[in-house]
Amino acid sequence: MADLTTIEWVRSGERCDAANDPNGNPDIFNRPNRTIYAVLANQHNDDGTHKLAEFMAVEQGSYQGDSVDGRLYSLNTSNLSPKVVIILARNTVFPVFKSIGMGSDETKELGTNAFILNEIQDMTQIGTLELGNAATVNATGTTYDYIVFGTLVAAP
Repeated sequence: MADLTTIEWVRSGERCDAANDPNGNPDIFNRPNRTIYAVLANQHNDDGTHKLAEFMAVEQGSYQGDSVDGRLYSLNTSNLSPKVVIILARNTVFPVFKSIGMGSDETKELGTNAFILNEIQDMTQIGTLELGNAATVNATGTTYDYIVFGTLVAAP
């Protein structure tokens, strides 16, 4: 697989990791896709090196809120290491999301610029999400839909 600086085009005419268009101009239109690709598909090693993650996985599902702060929600894919989580309450307009680059207990609500606390509190445990008791992620009686992008890790 080419590194992120290589200009390489596929049948669709675009590639998420291409830095420029076929004429050498900056590929502004596809920049968000390249950013998502770089975050989700690259493994960042402790020594500062990067490599393409070998096993990308996506899980989607739903759960019922219970208003318990610090709730540990077990994903169906027990060996999924979350990288990006998006949650939407069925009675709200804006979903919330968290990525591995965000601090502990920091979540963003789409449509706002501020970090919000007490929503998606932690996603560092393999196969598990820790939820706060904010109504956007865990109110009693509310149904929530989620999608988790991550990598599969070997069973211990």
